[in-house]
Amino acid sequence: MEAAADVLASGDVSRWCPDALPAFDGYHRVLLRTFFDLAGVYLADAKRRGFARFGSKLPSYAPNHVKVLAQMFPGSRHVFVYRHLEAVLRSYKARKWVRSPADIARICVEWNQGMNDARTHAGDLELVCYEHLLEDPERHCGRIAEVLGVGPLDRAAFEHKVNTWCADAPERGVSLDQYVEPEALTPRELALMRELSGEALALSGYALE
Repeated sequence: MEAAADVLASGDVSRWCPDALPAFDGYHRVLLRTFFDLAGVYLADAKRRGFARFGSKLPSYAPNHVKVLAQMFPGSRHVFVYRHLEAVLRSYKARKWVRSPADIARICVEWNQGMNDARTHAGDLELVCYEHLLEDPERHCGRIAEVLGVGPLDRAAFEHKVNTWCADAPERGVSLDQYVEPEALTPRELALMRELSGEALALSGYALE
């Protein structure tokens, strides 16, 4: 980037220089400062509401992000909740995110990679199987609370079913009560899932029917 900026600054305008940008060190400092400033906003808001900690829950977080986050926030705690790939696909299908075999393949690859990363970084996070959590919430909620260093979890929260945005447009996978019933996979979709993720499912403790 800096080299291209030097060329342009010298008066050489003979080529297109979309990479004529400031030195990376400057970007790096600003991005880090912005990141910590944003975290400070979250913490300040949590404290204003009477909480000593704040948390973030996003499906897009990958387990391999945890090591970086742990280095940037030494006191942070991390929980990775996973569930059977078939349940994921059924939910995605109801949300209208699964419309073709290519969609199935993409989600399978992402799930496989996420579970592989989770096993690789198991020492940096607490792995929680969603199905086990539902079977024995007292045990697993207690463990999650212990890992996160918070008080007892509100078990009533587990009674709520929310998996989409609030809008009256079922054709887009959204509903007014913010829940859409998962859709069954076709035999072809199930076969594709087993073909692409059978090994990953087995490694994750899921039996293939």
